[in-house]
Amino acid sequence: MKKISFILILTLIVGALAGCNSTKKEAEFYDLVVETQELLEEYATDILNCWSDYVYDEKYPTVSAALSAARKMNSDTIEAIEVNNKIIQGLYDKIKNSKLKAEIKDVLLAYDDYYVFVMDAGGSYNSFSEELPEIEKALSDALKSLKYEL
Repeated sequence: MKKISFILILTLIVGALAGCNSTKKEAEFYDLVVETQELLEEYATDILNCWSDYVYDEKYPTVSAALSAARKMNSDTIEAIEVNNKIIQGLYDKIKNSKLKAEIKDVLLAYDDYYVFVMDAGGSYNSFSEELPEIEKALSDALKSLKYEL
């Protein structure tokens, strides 16, 4: 009986530790996506400002020049975004089958949409400025759902 109790207790402890590790990775994923979201917001704001300067103030000769100026202003931010993106993708691979897989997948899909939208900014000033808040909100909503479950 003592041997069975010891094995049962050991199994529960190992299971709890494994669950804590999973929760830790899920929390790390959440925190890194939030951090990267903030970096993407900074970069998107500068894209909008430079694009607006092109459209309304003729500060830049072309849209490409305006977007290049935004990239140049944010070179360190872009580098941090790229590093974080690789880590986020790696973390996702480790936690995609956890108990919060639906919430984690929703966050990754919304994050990927936001990442691509900002990093590959294109279209027109009006379309970019109109779609940006919707894409930001989708990621924020997905993150809120994940945070609630953490």
